[in-house]
Amino acid sequence: MFAKLKKKVIEENGGKAKEVGDRPLLGSPGAASLPGNVSPLRRNSGTPTPVHSPLSKEPPSKGADAQSTPSLSSGDEASVRDASVSREDLAAMLLKRTEQCKKMEGNISDLASLIKDKNRTIEQLETQIKQHEEEDTLNKLSHSQKEVEDLSSQLRQTKQRAKSIESELAQFKQHSKALELKLTKASQQQKDLEFRLSESEQERLDAESKLSQAQRKVESLESSLAGDKVQASALGRELEEAKKRLSSVEADLTETRKKSSSLTTELAQSKKHASILEIELKKSGHQRHLLDSEKKDLQLCKERLESDLAEVRREVQIATRRAADLTAREEECMQLKQRVQHFQERMVHYEECMREYQQQAADSEDKVRELQDSLRNSHEQREDMKSELHSSQTRIQHLETQLKETEDHARFNESIAHRADTLARTLESRVRDLEGKVREAEDQARSKELQVREGQVTLAEQSNTIETLRQETSERNAKLKKRDAQLKKLVEEYKKVTAAQKEVSQLNQTLKCELKLYETMHSQTEMSRDKKEELMRQLLSELSQTRRLAEDLITRLEHTRHNESPPSTNGGPEAADGRPSPEPRDGVAMTSTTTSLRIHTESVNTAAESLGEL
Repeated sequence: MFAKLKKKVIEENGGKAKEVGDRPLLGSPGAASLPGNVSPLRRNSGTPTPVHSPLSKEPPSKGADAQSTPSLSSGDEASVRDASVSREDLAAMLLKRTEQCKKMEGNISDLASLIKDKNRTIEQLETQIKQHEEEDTLNKLSHSQKEVEDLSSQLRQTKQRAKSIESELAQFKQHSKALELKLTKASQQQKDLEFRLSESEQERLDAESKLSQAQRKVESLESSLAGDKVQASALGRELEEAKKRLSSVEADLTETRKKSSSLTTELAQSKKHASILEIELKKSGHQRHLLDSEKKDLQLCKERLESDLAEVRREVQIATRRAADLTAREEECMQLKQRVQHFQERMVHYEECMREYQQQAADSEDKVRELQDSLRNSHEQREDMKSELHSSQTRIQHLETQLKETEDHARFNESIAHRADTLARTLESRVRDLEGKVREAEDQARSKELQVREGQVTLAEQSNTIETLRQETSERNAKLKKRDAQLKKLVEEYKKVTAAQKEVSQLNQTLKCELKLYETMHSQTEMSRDKKEELMRQLLSELSQTRRLAEDLITRLEHTRHNESPPSTNGGPEAADGRPSPEPRDGVAMTSTTTSLRIHTESVNTAAESLGEL
């Protein structure tokens, strides 16, 4: 296993021994005679440490200066380079170097003995590992042979089982086919029975619907019959009343006819009497007047008689109409009686149909019961067949699982035999992989050390950056606090300015009111000059006060704006945290207020000028 490592160690030890044997000592004359020779001593890590002789006139190379031993101090290098150093110092230096070389040679010999001991232990371990591996392989081979023999016997048994299971499967399949045929027949019979049942149920439902319709018709006919009977009785009563009225109307007619005949006779007599009276009237005017009055009376009687005749005729017409209505109602009564007879006949027919339908319903119910019994029997048979099929299917599945298990077992045995062959190859490949992994682990350890160092450097840099960021944040917080204080001051000043604006607007309103009053007073009455001058002085004084207030406010605002808005160091109106500061908005508000105040002062000035002109 460790053959390659052993070869490498032997080669390295042989090269070191050769270098140690061939190396000339610094104190020997051969070493002193060779100018510029470099001692081929190696460090513990294997890199050569060349040492230049101080007596050599040749200058040391750049590589030798770069690979000088750490034992040389800066004072020694200065003494070697200095030309005025004595030979005794050089001899002392050489003696020190020789002692150091001897110490190094002792260390190297100790290291060589340690390496030899390690090689011996490695060889012993390799022999032990080889013995263990040979024993393990022999044990595994014997165990695998036994397993192969057991598996072959199990394979034979499983093959025999598989054959018996296949025969049982064939029998079960035949049995299941027979059961399926029986099931299909039973299902077909069940479908036929269900179809018959559905037909009988449909017939029963149709019969019930027809029965219900017949009952409804009978009920409607009975209700219509009752209504017709009520109508017939009412019509009979009305007929009797109409007959009574007819008899009374006929008696009235006879009386009116008698009256009309008597009236006609009276009319004829009155006409005769009128003609006689006219003749007599001609004889006497007094009698004529009497005749006129009698004539009027007769005309009134005639009109009354005519109206009575018209009423009698109307009553006769009404009586004839009632007689026609009575005849029509008698005909309707006859028709209703015929309909009642027809309905009674139909009722008898419907009762017979009802009895037939009830008989059919009873027969259909018997058929339905028989079909239900047959259906239950078929369901029971079907369930039994299903249970048999299910049990056979479970048996088949169990046998199939046994077959699969035997096949899997055989495959597993074959795979074990194949694994026994591939184990040796995998062990060799694993040994190689382990050697490569050892090398990779060493490389990873080195890379991790480098990463740790780099991480330490980055951590130091990050800590520095964090400290700088903390300082910057503290500075920004201080600046923000200052800005907050400035903003509060600006807000207070802005409130004062708004209050001053309100005062100025109130003063302007009062001035306008006073100007209006002044104009009205001037238009109404011409005041004295003294009063005018006093008013003018008062107005001018108030205007001057408002002007002064406005100018003071403007100066204050400009002063606060110049003092409390310092120029930004970053080249833009931004706060310390990178956000835009709220100063521009406040500046805009202040400028707007100053402009409004200036406009107010200009208006005040114009008002003062107008007052001065007045």
